[in-house]
Amino acid sequence: MRKEYPVRIYAAKGLAGFMAAILFFSVISRVTASFTVAVVVAEYPSMKRIGHVVYADGIVEKNREIAIMTEPGILVKTVYAAEGQKVSAGELLAELDLNQLAEVIRLEEEQLQILRLQKNSAQEAESKSRQEAARARKREKEDAAQKVADTQADLEKAAENLQSAKDAYYSYEQAISGGTQDEGAYGQLLSLQSALKAAQDAYDAALRGRNEAEKEAGRAMEDADTSPAKDYSAEISSIEIGQKERELKKLKNIQSAGGKITSPADGVVTKITAEPGQKTADTAVVTLADLTSGMRYVAQIGKEDAKYVTAGSGATLMKNGNEIGGITIDTVQTLGDGTMEVTAVLMDTSLSIGDAATLELRVEQKDMSLAVPQSALRQDDRSWFVYVLEVKDTVLGELYFVRRQEVDVTDKNGTYAALAQGFISTETQIITDSDRYIEAGSRVRLQGS
Repeated sequence: MRKEYPVRIYAAKGLAGFMAAILFFSVISRVTASFTVAVVVAEYPSMKRIGHVVYADGIVEKNREIAIMTEPGILVKTVYAAEGQKVSAGELLAELDLNQLAEVIRLEEEQLQILRLQKNSAQEAESKSRQEAARARKREKEDAAQKVADTQADLEKAAENLQSAKDAYYSYEQAISGGTQDEGAYGQLLSLQSALKAAQDAYDAALRGRNEAEKEAGRAMEDADTSPAKDYSAEISSIEIGQKERELKKLKNIQSAGGKITSPADGVVTKITAEPGQKTADTAVVTLADLTSGMRYVAQIGKEDAKYVTAGSGATLMKNGNEIGGITIDTVQTLGDGTMEVTAVLMDTSLSIGDAATLELRVEQKDMSLAVPQSALRQDDRSWFVYVLEVKDTVLGELYFVRRQEVDVTDKNGTYAALAQGFISTETQIITDSDRYIEAGSRVRLQGS
């Protein structure tokens, strides 16, 4: 006889079968997902200071040069230094020919003696010229005064003659005015009248002569009182004598030093113009890079890194695996192509002029920024963006999906990118890596889950 089961038993068995089916399909789904769903690595953004490392190749150059001079026209006997040679203060660089130097000094002394004689001659000539000029001025004044006196005497004589003619004419005129005037008396009156006119003309001429003489005398006096042009020959000779004496002093100092030209400081010889058997020119015989002032490192920074470099930045130089720290950028200059030339004064004696070295400069942001790994940053033709994880409840439980989030990149280096605030937070999970292609809306699985 068939056994019957209660309804509850059938219901329980059905529920158990249903749950078993769900479990079975969940397992199948998860196993399938492990082969088809991308596995991603995610992390949370953090507050960081974005750092940059700038590299540049450069050359060590001279910082300051010293021109070592001597007097021109001296025969060079020996040159001991060579271009590129490192020398110490006091080290012998070249030697001049003392015999030829002595001959130069003798000729200069003779020239000095000639200048002194020329000065004495000029002084004597000037004194004689002054005396002759004084005598000439005195004679001019005397001659002018004598001419005025002579014309004054002529004027006085003419005045006397005029007065006599006037007296004769007016006396005769009065004498005949009351009597009968015959032709003889009238003729006599006309004769006296003509004599009066002639006397008046003579007086006027004498007056003009006296006035002209006084005028000429005044001019002569002014000219005589005007000093003659100054002759500066003696003063010029004095200046030339002073110049020659200074030249002689320099030559004798060279002679006292034995004709030796030495280095004034520790340095590197950069140029030699002196040649044995040739006379010195009026330029430097040796040009020296002064090592006491250090050397100068010069490098060019690419325009992408130029914005991170400022004067005063600290840096390190690397040469052949050796690091030289404590370097400070002294000057920066932006070039036309956007690159930057930087210089730094080096006091380290382990480097030499002409050495090539690599500059390493590390710069950090002053302020903290929300940063994500560089691997999380993506870009298309619209903007920068990152992929973030989103958790959604499904019939299969909580699953991860990809969401695109646009961001504003304020700075970045090879490791991290700094983002502007407001797009994401430190609690947003950012996808930094994936084992296969993903896009917005993709279902993913978090590594290790």
